[in-house]
Amino acid sequence: MKRKFWAVLMTVTMVMVGGCGNQIETNENTKDAIVNSDVNTVEANEMESTEEDTTEVVSTDVNAIQEFDPVITEKDDSELHLKNYHDYLEDKTLCTDEDVFSNGAFESVEDVYFQTTKKVPMYASNGVRTGYIDEDVGFSVIATCGDWCYFYIGMDNAKRYARLSEIEENSMTLEEVDAMRAEAEVQAKVDAEAEKQQTQTKPVEDTSLQNTPPATEPVETPIESNQYTPEQAMADYRSIIEGGGMTWDPSLKGVSSWGTGFFYLDKDYIQWAGETNLESFAMGDSAGNPCTRFYFEMTGSDDECVYFTEWHN
Repeated sequence: MKRKFWAVLMTVTMVMVGGCGNQIETNENTKDAIVNSDVNTVEANEMESTEEDTTEVVSTDVNAIQEFDPVITEKDDSELHLKNYHDYLEDKTLCTDEDVFSNGAFESVEDVYFQTTKKVPMYASNGVRTGYIDEDVGFSVIATCGDWCYFYIGMDNAKRYARLSEIEENSMTLEEVDAMRAEAEVQAKVDAEAEKQQTQTKPVEDTSLQNTPPATEPVETPIESNQYTPEQAMADYRSIIEGGGMTWDPSLKGVSSWGTGFFYLDKDYIQWAGETNLESFAMGDSAGNPCTRFYFEMTGSDDECVYFTEWHN
């Protein structure tokens, strides 16, 4: 009877000990699984952080590239329905509110003036080439970003963009324009003096070889033209305005009130226009301050008129 009791007791004890052994082994495995899980979590977090940093760097590089290299759409002339707006030719149907240049770091510039000698490609703010700046048009560059610049042009003072290199290749600078105009003014004075001398000089007939004096023939007196050349018209207008007390000041260009206009080439008209504008300058602004300085630049001409842009203050 005692042997059976001990046999049963030992069997139960072994089963219990064996059960504890399995429990310990299970706990150890669980501990290892927890540790491994923590390590994997840390590694995953580090990979996510690295990927986020990489994404930010790439995004910054892309923005930097776009800042100096906007997305440009080069329209062929056959795709453009150009209309002449006097200072420029443009297809305004291609202009939208989109602004691909807005991320560009444009920096303001001063006294950067050009007068075109050929047509220059022109772009709207959406990056689409919409037309050209016309030939013989004067304008000031307001700001630049790399090879891109913007300016205001036309009667509606539209903001447009162009490549600075293309403008420089097809334009004259302010210094070149001033030199050309000075030369034109000198030539106009020379021509006027020559015409005056020709009018006053009468041919002397040699009668030394004739026995009898020839019959006197009437001398034709040249009829003085009542029409200026474009250069003469603007030179006379400037003389009238300066004679009225105004000061010629090229520094006004791009920083003061301005407008575009035209004069007929008739001499009487130029005299009337000068006197009328002097009255307007004397009235000044709305507060009654008279204008004392002025500056103008000729932008074009035809058989009847001369076109110009004028600044005053």
